Amino acid sequence: MVQIKKQTISNTFGKHSMSYDRHSALQKKVADHLIMSCPDSDDVARILEIGCGTGHFTRNLQKKYPHAELVVTDISADMLAACKAKSKRTNAIAYHVMDGENINATMGHFDLIASSMTVQWFRDPKNSIEAWADRLTADGYIALSTLGENYFPEWRFSTQKAGVRSQLIPAPALPQPMNVRQTSMSENYGNAKGFLEHLINTGASTSIQNGKSMSVGDLKSVMRAYDENYRGEITWNLAIAKWQP
Repeated sequence: MVQIKKQTISNTFGKHSMSYDRHSALQKKVADHLIMSCPDSDDVARILEIGCGTGHFTRNLQKKYPHAELVVTDISADMLAACKAKSKRTNAIAYHVMDGENINATMGHFDLIASSMTVQWFRDPKNSIEAWADRLTADGYIALSTLGENYFPEWRFSTQKAGVRSQLIPAPALPQPMNVRQTSMSENYGNAKGFLEHLINTGASTSIQNGKSMSVGDLKSVMRAYDENYRGEITWNLAIAKWQP
């Protein structure tokens, strides 16, 4: 499996930090679902967010835990800056550029480590999430959302129909003890071009390339197959997971 370079991920998301919010209605819906899986507890005093993006989930955390200390991180400095600009200003929030696969031990321990639509970009999601458990307090939680199995089935069908090898990144493997709930959301992008523009404008176009570039001819064939069989709908199969180690 070809792995996408972390700098490529950082650069791609950072490049689209200004357009992200205008094209990320689906990501906001996922963030709203994830916050409901986070513990309802006054004991959540310290939170670490991995992969904040422009702050959809950050603002949910601030609303649910108004008295908690919140440490917000992203691998992209541009995304982090956008999140900071859009989030509620408070002395109880800190921002750090950080790779979520390598939590800085000097940050201490957390009652909640949460991440919305980020771990699919990790090189080793399972081991990275297991390592997060070492940064939890005794009663701490992990809560996350990510791509689920067979996400974008319409696009997968279209690549097969066009005789083109699918280059979608794999759905991430999660630690076995996690409580995983599979769910699906559908969005209509009008046509294949609209779907691709959505991915580009949210920095996620690498999800359909898996570190490779599809030839222009192959891409046109897939787009044509999609438009012949669908009316702009794309299904996002998702995994909402939580874990109290």
